[in-house]
Amino acid sequence: MHLWPTASSKIFTEKGPAHFANNPIGNGPYKFVRWVKDEYVLLEANENYWRGAPKIKKVMFRPIPEATTRVAALQTQEADIITNIPPHLMKLMDWKGRSYVSKVPSVRVIFMAFDTTKPGPQADKRVRQAIAMGINMETNIKKILEGNAVLLGSPLTDKHFGYDPSVKPYPMIRRRPRNCWLKRGIPMALILQSILQMGDT
Repeated sequence: MHLWPTASSKIFTEKGPAHFANNPIGNGPYKFVRWVKDEYVLLEANENYWRGAPKIKKVMFRPIPEATTRVAALQTQEADIITNIPPHLMKLMDWKGRSYVSKVPSVRVIFMAFDTTKPGPQADKRVRQAIAMGINMETNIKKILEGNAVLLGSPLTDKHFGYDPSVKPYPMIRRRPRNCWLKRGIPMALILQSILQMGDT
C-alpha cells in the first residue's frame, strides 16, 4: 500500500508505520477488510464511492508463487484471474471454454548483464559482443518463449523513456565467438565461467 503526503502526521507519529501498514484508508472503489500475511488480502466494495459502487462486491488477492499451482487454481475456478503465465503453460488456458489469455505490451526485459568493473574476459568489449553474436535469440524466442517476446537491442522497450529504435540487436554469427576467443587467447573455460557468474551479479 502507498503512503501519500496527505496522511495525518499526528496519527502517523502516535500510531507508527506498522499501524498505517495494517490499516490502510483511501477514497477508491474498494475498502480494506483483512490482510493475512502470505495468504491473502481481502477488499470489499465501497458503497459510497463517488463514481458509484462497484458491481463486484468482494475481491481477494492471493499470492501463488508456483506457476502450475496458479494455473490449476484458474482451471478449478478457485481463482477468477491470474497473472504471469509462463509461455509453456499458456496452451492450458483454453480449457473447456472457461478461460483465455489476454496479452498486453510489457516493459519486462530479459537480458544478459556483465559486470565490466571486475577483471576477467567479460571486461573485453569484443568478448561480450562475441557472446551476444553466439546466441540465437530468434530461436530462443520461438522455442522457449513460444513467440511471446520481441527482440530488442537494449534493456529498454519502446514503452520506456529513453528508448532508441536505432539501437539494433547483434546478428547471430556462428563463427564469430570462436574466432574472437581464439584471437584473444581466452580459454573456453573462462568464457563459461564469465557467463555462469552473471547469476551472482
